[in-house]
Amino acid sequence: MERSSCGNDRSWMESCAVHPFELAVSGFSGAGKTTLLERLVPRLAPMRIGYLKSDAHRVELDKPGKDTFRLAAAGAADVAIRSGELSGQIGPGGVELREWKTRLSESDAVFLEGFRDEPIPKLLVLDSAGEALAGLESGRFRNVVGLVHPGSAPRTDLPVFHRDDIDRIEVFVRGLWSERIPKVRGLVLAGGRSSRMGVDKAGVGYHGRSQAAWLLEMLGSLGVDAMVSRAPGQDSLRDVESSRILEDRYLGFGPLGGILSALEFDPGAAWFVVGCDLPHLERADLESLLTRRDPFRFASVFLDSDGRFPEPMCSIWEPKSRLRALQFLGLGYRCPRKVLINSRVELVAPRSPDALFNANTPEDRDRARSKIGDVPP
Repeated sequence: MERSSCGNDRSWMESCAVHPFELAVSGFSGAGKTTLLERLVPRLAPMRIGYLKSDAHRVELDKPGKDTFRLAAAGAADVAIRSGELSGQIGPGGVELREWKTRLSESDAVFLEGFRDEPIPKLLVLDSAGEALAGLESGRFRNVVGLVHPGSAPRTDLPVFHRDDIDRIEVFVRGLWSERIPKVRGLVLAGGRSSRMGVDKAGVGYHGRSQAAWLLEMLGSLGVDAMVSRAPGQDSLRDVESSRILEDRYLGFGPLGGILSALEFDPGAAWFVVGCDLPHLERADLESLLTRRDPFRFASVFLDSDGRFPEPMCSIWEPKSRLRALQFLGLGYRCPRKVLINSRVELVAPRSPDALFNANTPEDRDRARSKIGDVPP
């Protein structure tokens, strides 16, 4: 099968320095960059905002005599400290921007202060001396998307804001991030062994067709382009087109392998994951999760039928969750629920307790068919 146009994620990864939702606030020293951010960040609550400052000067983060200072002086290459409220890490040398993708992934969005030479979208804070404006005209600042001025607005085609007009600046920033919200694609998980059911659960019918085809139809009715995840070598479903089949690339890792395969196939999309063993799911259930989606978090997910834990079999995984899932996989965890429990996700209560009923056995299947009032296809 050919990969999608987003199959190679190089361009998508390079489009952000550290985070899918990021904005640099740049300008010369004393222009008021930090003051602007101090006023702007509280307005974005309850979003979790990350902050990364680029400083041309030497930065001292530790004090002589402290335990961390002494161990660093003794030769420890990486020194960290944690308490019940704060934690920190001190290490030699600079940290590449790509490493901040991991460190700041917990944030919903990130402000970067400085970074004038990086191709990051920038809000340029002008100074009264006109140095920043001259730098903009000479091409010193790259990818400037808006200007903040201290008094007299310059003539420009860019959006311009007075530094005290925080209301308009907030609206502008939120608008920039909303333009980066990824599209949603769909993934019907059908690659399991179905050992307890005795037959492939994806082919079991509850609505006059296979459950996989039924879920594809429901997702499509919501405008979601969906595919069916299958392990290599598994029989194709008779009522699902071959172009709708996405073979797993991460073999032997269960549902998490299918999810990661989708996130690799199109890393610029959010993936609406639905298990093929949820016969009572209705279009309104899927629509409610789609409506409650929070694209700034790792995922948006229903609570399970007990109302205690996230249900990975009906969830929307954002692009940045790919890194998160790979980290857990590298630590030996294969359970997608474990990833969600330990991540910043949007939890949504299902419309009804039956929506997430899991049909794993022939008895479960018969019970679901009896309630639905349908016969097998």
